[in-house]
Amino acid sequence: MRFKLISLFTFFILFASIYAHSKVLLKDVTTLTLQRGQYTKGRRSQPVPQLRCVGGSAQGQYAPAVVQCYNRGSDGRDVQWECRASMPKEYEFGRISVTCEGYEYPDDPFILAGSCGLEYELNSAPIGSAQYAKRTPSAPFENEESQLLNPLHHLILHLKECTH
Repeated sequence: MRFKLISLFTFFILFASIYAHSKVLLKDVTTLTLQRGQYTKGRRSQPVPQLRCVGGSAQGQYAPAVVQCYNRGSDGRDVQWECRASMPKEYEFGRISVTCEGYEYPDDPFILAGSCGLEYELNSAPIGSAQYAKRTPSAPFENEESQLLNPLHHLILHLKECTH
């Protein structure tokens, strides 16, 4: 009886660990939804923030709550992504990079589900551009719900797989 319980427990742990680290073929991923304050999953590397601002003229002034990226096909080597974020008009993305953890090795066509993250630069939109919106100093920023009504910013992303 004790052996059966130990065997059952071992099977459960093995099944749970396999299920917790599911692999997905990268080219079959249609959408990535990345959220501020959430972390990627890691199997071969440590989890990192899903969204991370790494520079730009407006770094530290604003952070998007959610960014969605859509698989738009391949250039023959890498998946090409289009990403959208609802942000105040005075901000725009600069340089961006999506990374995902290869399941078995860095260039594995399979990735660990939930391992993708976005690093981006945040810039002030040039005055007079379509993204720029005048705002008086006393006017508060819009709340997260009303930001969903703003025009979406479009970005084409080049996916780079994580080499950690």
